[in-house]
Order: sequence, then C-alpha cells, then structure tokens
Amino acid sequence: GIDRSERSLRSRWSTINSDCQRWAACQKAVDKLNPSGTNEDDRVSGISYMFIIHVHHTCCWC
Repeated sequence: GIDRSERSLRSRWSTINSDCQRWAACQKAVDKLNPSGTNEDDRVSGISYMFIIHVHHTCCWC
C-alpha cells in the first residue's frame, strides 16, 4: 500500500466528499423532476449527465 500523511488523507477525503455531495445534489434534482416513464437506469443516466456538466462547468441545475 501507499503510506499517506494525515494531510494527504484529509485532502483526498475532501475531494471525495465534495464529489459525493455534488452527486447527491444531482440525484435530488432528478428525483424532484420525477420524469414519468423512466426507470432507475434512465434516472442514473440523468444524474450522471448532470454530474458531468456540474464538474466541468460552474453552472448546473443541481
């Protein structure tokens, strides 16, 4: 394994936590839309799309 310092771990956790919060916000936005006729795969695709847009742009729906 790789030995990491406490600072390194905190920094990595900060990145992971931030991404998880963005994903949750996108999921909430898609759930709020409640698009009829969609299944779980469709909603995950929508969440993924919103997440990618959010990561690469400063403006997003979520």
